[in-house]
Amino acid sequence: MKLTFSLPGLLFIPTQGKIRDSVQAFREKSVSLLMAHIKTLPPAAQVWLPIDWYLQCQALFYRGHAGGIATLYYHTLAEILTEARLIAHEKWIQSWDGSRLLIDRENPRVEFVIHRLTKKSRTIL
Repeated sequence: MKLTFSLPGLLFIPTQGKIRDSVQAFREKSVSLLMAHIKTLPPAAQVWLPIDWYLQCQALFYRGHAGGIATLYYHTLAEILTEARLIAHEKWIQSWDGSRLLIDRENPRVEFVIHRLTKKSRTIL
């Protein structure tokens, strides 16, 4: 199983401990955007949601500026995926292999692919 998503510039991730009052508003927009995208999935794919299986999440964070800590980006995305009910719990994300912090000043966004892993070896199916 492989799911691919893109969240245009609404995903706000605090960097280097600079948390503002607007963080929650941006996260709520990201969650609602992702939930709206999930509703467009074919019914056969929606049956599996929220995903409660071992996963690899490969995320490309195209930021409007340099800076930030990768693990903070990963953690915030995991929280958003959980709040949007795409995954049942953050614990199911076993790997962030292939994830990168990139820069695109014209079009900041997050693109991510979720791969289901086998239970035994935790390798991509």
